[in-house]
Amino acid sequence: MTDIRFIEIERMKSTPDDWDAFAIRCNASHRELDGWIWYRQIRSHVLFRVVRYNILLREAGRSIKIGQFAIGHGPLKRIFSDGLQLLPEYRDTWAACMEATLRTLGRGRYVYGSDWSFEPPRESIFASMAGVTITSVEKYMTEAVDFSRWTSWEDYQKAVSSNIRRTIKNAKTELDPFEIDIRYGASSVEIFPRFHYSKFRMLKRKLHKLRRPRRLNFLLLLNPTHYFLRILLSKHRSVSAILSHKGQVIASFSGVEIGQTCYFFEGGSVESNGAGWLLNMSLMHDFYLRHPTGRFVLGCLDRSDDQSPDGWESPVRYRSRARVSGFPSSRVTFTYSA
Repeated sequence: MTDIRFIEIERMKSTPDDWDAFAIRCNASHRELDGWIWYRQIRSHVLFRVVRYNILLREAGRSIKIGQFAIGHGPLKRIFSDGLQLLPEYRDTWAACMEATLRTLGRGRYVYGSDWSFEPPRESIFASMAGVTITSVEKYMTEAVDFSRWTSWEDYQKAVSSNIRRTIKNAKTELDPFEIDIRYGASSVEIFPRFHYSKFRMLKRKLHKLRRPRRLNFLLLLNPTHYFLRILLSKHRSVSAILSHKGQVIASFSGVEIGQTCYFFEGGSVESNGAGWLLNMSLMHDFYLRHPTGRFVLGCLDRSDDQSPDGWESPVRYRSRARVSGFPSSRVTFTYSA
């Protein structure tokens, strides 16, 4: 275990590009990108002041950067965004880095972690730290197709449910020839009208399945704000796609790519003919070719105490059929008084 005496925490200034480049080296989540940090802190509290820090390891008479983090300082609490970003080879130093962080920042109320994250739950480590009192823990399970489980794309295709394979085969036959238009960053704005139309048709088709009041939830889910926020905050890492047949939009997708991870956030299909699966699997294949050990995130759920990631089977049917794995995470609220 790394001695805390060799860990230094210092305030930093960096460009958005430098921050994001290091975050990607640490396999950070999309919420730890520069744009998302500012957005989340403003949304949490208008009076929050975001401060960024380097985590340095003193070694052989020199200091090397092994991590970074941002934290929003508010009048009542301090919120990490989302956590400590550590290079993979230094992840076992997390406890020492956190102790050094708390000693530097001092007493107060803190919130650490989030949903849609691959960072493991930290509440047990926090509970063992001097001066830390945990006040609440929210538990989550991020659901993602983990391509490292299979030796090839063909093996993964064989693993998904026969229902998906049959649906995609029928969609290819029905829609041949079809086109897929993939856009990154600002160019995604051009295909928004077609994206929005396919999502509108899907929600209208599934109106009877929405929570009450159904029409209000219909309008909330159709809200285009998040589509444009992803473009604004994630920039060239935001990705959107349209599957078309004879010039007509059939299915759509919108998400974010960061390093070895792709996040799916919203999409739709004009008809229930398998076009949505055809588009999603095509995008997953494209991502697999670039990142054969990457992860394709399909969602996140609340997690109970008795749910384990071992042999995880999603309660959401379409994710289960896609053979997602479960990655537990948590959001810990605590006070530090040492």
